[in-house]
Amino acid sequence: MRKVTLPVAGVLVVTLAACGGGGNGSSPTTPTPVPEAAIAVTGNGFLVIHPSAVAANFAMEVPVSIRETGGGTADWTSARLTLFSAAGQEIGRRELTADDIAAAGFTRIAARQDEAYVMVFQISNTEFDDLTLTLRFVDRSDGGIVTVEVLGSTFDGVDISLEPLNRPEPGYRLE
Repeated sequence: MRKVTLPVAGVLVVTLAACGGGGNGSSPTTPTPVPEAAIAVTGNGFLVIHPSAVAANFAMEVPVSIRETGGGTADWTSARLTLFSAAGQEIGRRELTADDIAAAGFTRIAARQDEAYVMVFQISNTEFDDLTLTLRFVDRSDGGIVTVEVLGSTFDGVDISLEPLNRPEPGYRLE
């Protein structure tokens, strides 16, 4: 009896091992890849210069529209405003850090998000002829850096407000 039982048990083990879990014969599916973030940023109205009582002589509102079009998500890590003279020389620069942006509550750019933001930069020179706004994000799918430059020509123009713009923490405001 033992001679018969061992070969039968051996055949059953080989049969079960070859079975592979008993599916419907289809191959295993691979997970859908996480889409990369594709971010577009444009000026969204007028740059507005206000008198300022903190840190610098003026506060400049910089309105932008940020749109994610690739179906991915990204974390907003910085915003740099660079001012240029008519000759193309840099005459001023201010930067908002990831901590500044997070403190304002605007860290993550979600998939398919289309939002308007207003940043406020404290500046000391209003004699600029052009500007570039550089925004940086970290793509959550692969950790890659996404850098978007917004040229001054995408804004509607520059407006002046006589209303002082005072903030408890100089340099930024995001709405």
